[in-house]
Amino acid sequence: MFGAHGFESTTMRDLAGAVGIKAPGIYNHFGSKEEILNAAIEWAMHNFSNYVIGPDDPGELPARRLEGIVMRHVSYQITDPQATRAFDMFMYGPAREKYVSKYSIASVRSLSKQYIDIVSDILQKLDRKLKPREARMQALVITDMCDTVTRWYRTDGAYSPKRIGNFYWLLVSRIVGLK
Repeated sequence: MFGAHGFESTTMRDLAGAVGIKAPGIYNHFGSKEEILNAAIEWAMHNFSNYVIGPDDPGELPARRLEGIVMRHVSYQITDPQATRAFDMFMYGPAREKYVSKYSIASVRSLSKQYIDIVSDILQKLDRKLKPREARMQALVITDMCDTVTRWYRTDGAYSPKRIGNFYWLLVSRIVGLK
């Protein structure tokens, strides 16, 4: 709701109604809209991490691991593009300074760092000559590329989510020199 209607325009009554309770009842769980926003941001990042890196198996071949991560990342982004755009709006836009707590920012950064560290490690296993800083830079490029799929992908478009994931994997495999 915050992403669709804006933070200021969304009331506690709106939020309570969306979950089927009366407005005073929401205060049994949250003290303010800011608390709800921060809880939603942290939940979204944990949910993303569980979906994308949760199934990662360090025992698999590095190329298969990277393929799985890319496919899951793209799938996650396009499964609920409105939610992912709202997350980006609050985490990477001017609204962050105004509404997002330092604690939530730190929590998201920690999970993001963990994700980038995993991708960097995989990239170094794929190319032993790759220096840690270069692997990190590559990991940032790859994950940013996956993040931005919602800028152009449309659920009513010609390509299925699986086909989009395969296309992204093809691009990533070329970036890292697998194809």
